[in-house]
Amino acid sequence: MTYTGVSEIFQPCLPETKILIKQQYTEGREYFICTNRGYSNDVIINLLKAFSLFKKRQRSNWKLVITESMASENNDLYTLLQTYKYREDVVLTGVVKEAESTQLIASAYAAVYPDVSNSFYTSLLQSLKCGVPCTTAASKVVEEACQDAALYFDPANPTDIADKLMLLYKDEALHADLKEKSKIIASKYNWQSAADSIWESLEKANRVAGMDDL
Repeated sequence: MTYTGVSEIFQPCLPETKILIKQQYTEGREYFICTNRGYSNDVIINLLKAFSLFKKRQRSNWKLVITESMASENNDLYTLLQTYKYREDVVLTGVVKEAESTQLIASAYAAVYPDVSNSFYTSLLQSLKCGVPCTTAASKVVEEACQDAALYFDPANPTDIADKLMLLYKDEALHADLKEKSKIIASKYNWQSAADSIWESLEKANRVAGMDDL
């Protein structure tokens, strides 16, 4: 497969940094994080439904933090939250800079990615680089990239998403295992590996085309 590069700015953070980030954004509570890269309303609604199921079953004070890496063209998400039962436990950060986004990701208990279409799975790889366990929409590309370092769900099924959130919440051994596996998988995703894999792909394509003298 062709590897993509992930900036080295994405790294695990110190325990004291995690404490400060939680105090700033979630009143000191643990949280799941979702990096919003322009998800559709349907995707966000399914995520919110899943979080509702999680809250009902676990009765925890955990929060869901949704960050934005680009300006939103509308306020659909804010509108959706107006009538959402657990709106007080959903934190919308607005657009954040990369350095701040890195700390938010690295301080999360786990990351959830309800849509990995196109190239959105880069956010997932960033979380893995931060050593944060992830649960994500299943797709061939993502499963090939993350292997057993993530939990996969049906993005159209809020119950399935909620089940994975609850599994991460309850199973500390699984959480620790995914954390270690994420570091191993993430080590492949650097700019040198990306350059090497692209060059290898080009060489293979030219061999197939009979252009070995490139």
